[in-house]
Amino acid sequence: MKQTFSEIPKAALNLIFPLYCQGCETPLEYDNNFSLCQKCFEKLSNPAISSCTSGEGLLFIKRAYHCCQYDGLIKELIHKFKYNKKIFLKNAFIGLLHNLFITKMVSEKIDIVMPVPMHRADERKRGFNQSAILAKGLSEKINTAFENTLIKSKITRAQAGLKRTERLNNIKNAFSCKEQGCFHNKCILVIDDVFTTGATINECARTLNLYGASSILALTLAKGT
Repeated sequence: MKQTFSEIPKAALNLIFPLYCQGCETPLEYDNNFSLCQKCFEKLSNPAISSCTSGEGLLFIKRAYHCCQYDGLIKELIHKFKYNKKIFLKNAFIGLLHNLFITKMVSEKIDIVMPVPMHRADERKRGFNQSAILAKGLSEKINTAFENTLIKSKITRAQAGLKRTERLNNIKNAFSCKEQGCFHNKCILVIDDVFTTGATINECARTLNLYGASSILALTLAKGT
């Protein structure tokens, strides 16, 4: 009689399908949901930067929060998630976002959680939108509505490597909304993986304001420079 995974002892599963920490390659128990050892997860949970207010030029974002500085371990893990298709890292990332939310943002009244959208051609090429995965997971954790109706209607150059003015011009008028009216008088939490100058999220926020949103907050895994 064929055994299911649930009937196989954990020790045997560890021998057949060994799991390793994606940060330091320490062997993990089979039921580890974060794919990180306790030490690595705690390293990310005690970040160099936890939150910041929106900076100069980010006219449409009320506040921006970030879990970590974009370097070292978190940078390596985000690259694995986005470019090596290690989607299972979403559990650790959603855990980080949730930890920051309940410690730093619990007083914020959020009506909708939504991701920074990708152009359909870029999403088709990658196979997924990492921001949508994170936003959906966080919305479930905090029991808040998830919306994915903001769309990126314009193909843009990659923001990495561009100067601030170039980033602003590159992303200008890149977004639109599939459903008008659903954001009226709502406070929206926009989720992305990395926040550098904030140009992309600021343009998302500007578009949401045009559709009636009352305020926009940003939450990202990491803050770049």
